[in-house]
Amino acid sequence: MSESVSISRRDVLRITAGVGLGAAFGLGVSREAFWRAGLHRVSETRVQMGTLVNITVVHPDNAGAHEMIDSAFLEMERLEAVLSRYRPDSAVGRLNSAGLLEHAPSPLIEVIELALKVSRRSSGAFDVTVAPLVELYGSTFDRQGRPPTDREIDETLNYVGHDGLVVTGSTVTLADRRMAISLDGVAKG
Repeated sequence: MSESVSISRRDVLRITAGVGLGAAFGLGVSREAFWRAGLHRVSETRVQMGTLVNITVVHPDNAGAHEMIDSAFLEMERLEAVLSRYRPDSAVGRLNSAGLLEHAPSPLIEVIELALKVSRRSSGAFDVTVAPLVELYGSTFDRQGRPPTDREIDETLNYVGHDGLVVTGSTVTLADRRMAISLDGVAKG
């Protein structure tokens, strides 16, 4: 049986206001208005970092807009090669596999240090070591068509906790080989 979710009137108003503002400012400018201003609006969507990424550029030159989009996607590919948990050959993939990464690339160190700072400030509410829990939910739903049990969650939580992620110079260490990180909540933004 499904659980009902209640949404307050205030939440409905916030959502409605957000959609209305998005429509007014984001969707309200027509291609004709850009054309009259001598601008080209170019959009492209690609699969990147395990999700769909859409980039829109407004530029006086159509070719220039396409170049900017290609450049942005190339930079994302470069960072994905370091930060993706979906790629076993990425720095994050190697860290998650071995529990230790020496000579970690500086973008990884920067993102992990930022994530640890947010984790400390949020008293652990934000935690990049949540990957084992994300994997648990994914595997039980995919393989067994059910959410994980309380026992499975409790067992998995033994391997989640930002205190078990340590950066020393260019070395990143996980306190337990069963720990893993996911930078989805910080690197994609």
